[in-house]
Amino acid sequence: EMLNRDWSSDVCSSDLRDNFRANVFVVTEDCSVYGAGSNYFGQLGVTWVPNWLFMSPVKMQTFGSGGECAERVQSGNGTTMIFTSNDKIYTVGNNDQGQLGDGTRANKSTPYFSSAINKFRKRAFY
Repeated sequence: EMLNRDWSSDVCSSDLRDNFRANVFVVTEDCSVYGAGSNYFGQLGVTWVPNWLFMSPVKMQTFGSGGECAERVQSGNGTTMIFTSNDKIYTVGNNDQGQLGDGTRANKSTPYFSSAINKFRKRAFY
């Protein structure tokens, strides 16, 4: 179960002083990603709703239960990057500077696989 293990190496948090960007993420043994906090930019990877603050963990789309196997999460400034066990990188959330790699500046609430970002995956981001 989620609460019956040491999470010290599996937890990611972003700037908890900023209400629009503050998040905490956990990667579970079944490769799922759960997040809590702000979903203002869609950075939790769940459909944006008017009440964008999640006080309890919610499961991110795409990962676990037969989907991609998440290994690690990095988050900051409302943008979340998910690293998978097969060396893929997904992005979700704030895209005001085009940081999701989709060629737009539109925020996304569904994790996005960008071939532009993934061609650099062996060199950086870690």
